Amino acid sequence: MQVVSISSLKGGVGKTSVTLGLASAALAAGIPTLVVDLDPHADAPTGLGVRPSRQSDTGQLLKNPRRADLAANVASSAWVAAASARQEHGPGRQVLDVAVGSAYTGIYDRPDLRRRDLFRLTKVLSDVTG
Repeated sequence: MQVVSISSLKGGVGKTSVTLGLASAALAAGIPTLVVDLDPHADAPTGLGVRPSRQSDTGQLLKNPRRADLAANVASSAWVAAASARQEHGPGRQVLDVAVGSAYTGIYDRPDLRRRDLFRLTKVLSDVTG
């Protein structure tokens, strides 16, 4: 499994655009992908065609990482259905899932994160399989 992080505390530098471009390339190549949105604006899910639902957002999962169930709180991107309809198939199965962000993740949007904060993210992501 490969992990790629697109991060910067500066706004308007293209983090979401780069993320959507990488997600598109992974989908076209048939690489199963999970986009974890930690941006308080949560624009990546919108760009990926994810509709709001009852699942927990990333901020809520980070609040209580020991009880977090990331797999139960991801949504499939509408891009998968669109790619299938256009018969764009890569070598693997088409998976592009999204862990939706929220304004709550803004508490982690700072340069002085502590070890405990990083542990929270590690714990939430620990059950992801490639």
